[in-house]
Amino acid sequence: MACATDYYDDLETRLNGIIATLEGIFTSMEVREVAEFIGNREYGIGVETIVDIALEENKALPQSVIDELRDICRTMDVAVPDGFDEIGVRSPRPLGPLG
Repeated sequence: MACATDYYDDLETRLNGIIATLEGIFTSMEVREVAEFIGNREYGIGVETIVDIALEENKALPQSVIDELRDICRTMDVAVPDGFDEIGVRSPRPLGPLG
């Protein structure tokens, strides 16, 4: 059973590293939402939530985070969430009518 524990501990450590990076990009409420899923070992939902927030709020993620999320999905043997390939190419939303 130590192997399964190591697997989940590794995923949680990696996802917590991503959460630390997101603290400068996501709002505190968004970070808490993701952290709650990770803390409850709902890793797939946590990854989906990161992607959903990035897409819905038009937030650009660093390439290092995108690469790590892709690798985490590979490690979990799950497909990347819908819209995943769009999060690296999005630009920040204009700040006003002149943009």
